[in-house]
Amino acid sequence: MELLAGADQTVLVALHDLTLAARYCDRLLLMHRGRLVACGAPAAVLTPEHLAQIFEVDAELATDALGRPAVAFRGPLRPPVPDPHGPPTPHDPPTPLDPPAPLDPATPARPALRQGSS
Repeated sequence: MELLAGADQTVLVALHDLTLAARYCDRLLLMHRGRLVACGAPAAVLTPEHLAQIFEVDAELATDALGRPAVAFRGPLRPPVPDPHGPPTPHDPPTPLDPPAPLDPATPARPALRQGSS
């Protein structure tokens, strides 16, 4: 990134690391769900309001111990809502957002059904 930042050329890069973007980019485009939210210098784009709106976090653009730009995250905007039923147990059915369970090599695989068979 330092080589690219020092080049006398226009470089287009897509970054999800906000600190890296603030440190090396002269101009940022902040997008959310395919729409442009802000455009400009890192200090104008990475505002606490934009970070809260897009990422739902309490954060600000600050400087690190070496004086370089860094995004300082303080935490989520709202504390997570506890589940009224408590944490899931191993016997709870998976929800659509749960990752699939790992395959057990001791369990034989079921043969795929062919079209027309039951």
